[in-house]
Amino acid sequence: MVSYLSTLPSQISTLTSMFFGLSSTVWSVPLPVVAWPSFERMISVPHIDTAYYDTNVGDKLLYLPQPLANQALIIDGVVKQFNVYYDNLLESAHLAKSISELTKSPMSEHIQHYLNAYSQYHSKVAELGPQANANITGLVKAIVDERDLSIDWQPFLQKSLEMDPEYKAARDRFLKAIGK
Repeated sequence: MVSYLSTLPSQISTLTSMFFGLSSTVWSVPLPVVAWPSFERMISVPHIDTAYYDTNVGDKLLYLPQPLANQALIIDGVVKQFNVYYDNLLESAHLAKSISELTKSPMSEHIQHYLNAYSQYHSKVAELGPQANANITGLVKAIVDERDLSIDWQPFLQKSLEMDPEYKAARDRFLKAIGK
């Protein structure tokens, strides 16, 4: 379990750093015509790997001490949620590309509208990364030191609840910006 948990902070950091990059860059200048390949490289990061959990932890939760099993379930949910945030980004970005292709309008224009509309959403996802990493690192330390395994996920979960409305608002801003 510790080896699996130890891999998560770097994976979460990779994913949320991409969100941070998207949210912290000023996109007000016209993007070049070759924007899509550059943008696609920027968003091409791996999903957080769930294979180890799925094959080695998920089926064995009954055999773990209850506090550890509870934390494992929470972390599994957190990891899956980060992957959903990334899937949302990919879906929305490809929507921008598809609209551009269908309307024969400049792709750079739609990417720019996408980046501006989703900036706040990207920023909020990026903010979740350090908090998740701190909790996971704290759990690993508690396991190794054989301390209490209670990690307070409430602040993280509270911020996560804000994500769905923010995603919908960003999508509305994007559709309004492109006139749909």
